[in-house]
Amino acid sequence: GWYWYQLWAPSEGLTWIEPAIERQLRVQGPAAGGLLQGEACATAGMLLWMSGGEHCARAVDQYRRAVAVFDALGDRKRSAGCRANLGLVFQDMGRTTDARTELETSISAFRDLGDATKAETQLGWQRDVNFASLVQRMAQHDLDLVKREIAIERVALHA
Repeated sequence: GWYWYQLWAPSEGLTWIEPAIERQLRVQGPAAGGLLQGEACATAGMLLWMSGGEHCARAVDQYRRAVAVFDALGDRKRSAGCRANLGLVFQDMGRTTDARTELETSISAFRDLGDATKAETQLGWQRDVNFASLVQRMAQHDLDLVKREIAIERVALHA
C-alpha cells in the first residue's frame, strides 16, 4: 500500500488490492481472516480515503473489516491504528460523533498498550509530562522520602 501512497496513485493500488480481497472472501469466506486479510483491508481503506469524496464510505467498510480481523487475531495495536484512521475518515465525512468515538477508542487502546506515538503524531494528543519533567518528579519524590526518613530518625533519637 505504501508504494501507491508514495506515488499518490490510489486508483492503481485499488485495481490490485480490492479484487484480491474479494477473491479471498469468495474462496475462504469472511471468517477465514488472517493478518494478510486485515492488512489488505487496511490498505484498501487508506487508498479509498486518499481518493476522497464518495470513496470514503467504502474506506469505512474496509477499515471496519480490518478492525474486525485484527480484533479476532488479538492484534490490539493494528486494530487501534485502523480505528484512528477510521475516525479521521469520519471526520473528513463530517460525521463528528462517529469520528470522536473511534478516535477516543483508538487513543485509549494506544494508552493501554503503552504506545502514544500514533496518538501524538496523527491525533494531536500530547503527554501531560515530558521525560525530563518525569525524571525531575521522580527525583523530588525520592528526595522527599529521604527527608521524611531523616526527620523520623531525629524524632526517634530525641524521644
